[in-house]
Amino acid sequence: MSEHKPPSKKTASRVDWSEPHLEALLKKTEGWLLDNRGSFLPQDIEVRIGWVDTMTSSSVDSARPGSLVWEHDQVMVIETNFTIEQGELIRIERMAGASVQTVCGTLIESRPGKRVNDVEKGIHLHWVNMR
Repeated sequence: MSEHKPPSKKTASRVDWSEPHLEALLKKTEGWLLDNRGSFLPQDIEVRIGWVDTMTSSSVDSARPGSLVWEHDQVMVIETNFTIEQGELIRIERMAGASVQTVCGTLIESRPGKRVNDVEKGIHLHWVNMR
């Protein structure tokens, strides 16, 4: 018969945030900006902002260029050289083989890019919740 051991109680570790070694380590990481754009091959896209006229299939705003820089489940991250207001309904068009794939979504978050290249080019990052 095997013995059943109750789970051991974990004691909370106390952190001395003023400890010099920890302070030095934290200062080294102060300027780090983490994002995962490097793990996804960017794709050229067209971005249309606003509602869609179902009779003509054209949106109120004309297509503007952008890049799809990350996609997972129902979320896309796109970068543009223009701002988009939070809550905007947008349509993203991209090539899928010989045809155009269109997806619609709502902009849930937007911010200026923080990488040096982003700042130089006026890049804005937008998180889009796809429908």
